[in-house]
Amino acid sequence: MYKRESLERLLSLTPKEEKPDRAVTCAACGAEVCRRSDETQKDKAHMHRQMYAGAFVSVSVFSNAAGIKRTDESGAARDKEASTWWPPRDARRCRCASCDRSLGWRVADNPDETVGAFYALLTSRLTVGKRDAERGEGL
Repeated sequence: MYKRESLERLLSLTPKEEKPDRAVTCAACGAEVCRRSDETQKDKAHMHRQMYAGAFVSVSVFSNAAGIKRTDESGAARDKEASTWWPPRDARRCRCASCDRSLGWRVADNPDETVGAFYALLTSRLTVGKRDAERGEGL
């Protein structure tokens, strides 16, 4: 416990490097899903490894995802297995607005926490900077 607290204190003193605000795109079609500036944390981490359908999946947490197909919250089916990751929050599948590929889940708000609703997107279905590289901005 002591080592963890010391490490957390040390990391909090280390200056954080600015990340370029690159596009986060759908790996299937290349459409922009969100930006690096939309990255957020849940339980002090941006990336999480979760068990889903008998296998581990890696999800990244984003506060906003403009390239996600908007669905009516009441119409989208609640994903029971993904909803167990951060109870009592409901998780609903979300898709790429361009190609309709499933990219992850929109996790509902919990008024008892400071973190509002967020997106838990599958890292295996995203790429970073693809559109920026096409424009000549590079990775």
